[in-house]
Amino acid sequence: MDTRDFAEAFVGHLARDDFHTVGSLAAYLALPDEERSGDEANIVDTRVSRTLLEALGYASAEIDYNSNKENLRPDFVIRVRDFPGCCFIVEDKSMPIRLTQTPTICSVL
Repeated sequence: MDTRDFAEAFVGHLARDDFHTVGSLAAYLALPDEERSGDEANIVDTRVSRTLLEALGYASAEIDYNSNKENLRPDFVIRVRDFPGCCFIVEDKSMPIRLTQTPTICSVL
């Protein structure tokens, strides 16, 4: 996968009008804070982080979501068959920060 393929798979997905019922990620981030509170599982985990992991080329079987191990529960644990143990984890948080400038997708593509 080259940079353009990655950008189309990840950034392109965030820019699509079907990212959320209100449209793209930029449209979602433009919502008032109270309409975006508590968005970690629905938006950050499933629509941003999982899309990022898939765009990086990880298969569904390699992505464990919210799995407990030794009193730890990261959002995602990436395990690859040929690599013993855990490759890396992803722990993300909700989006409480208001953007002061609209992000542009064109500069990435």
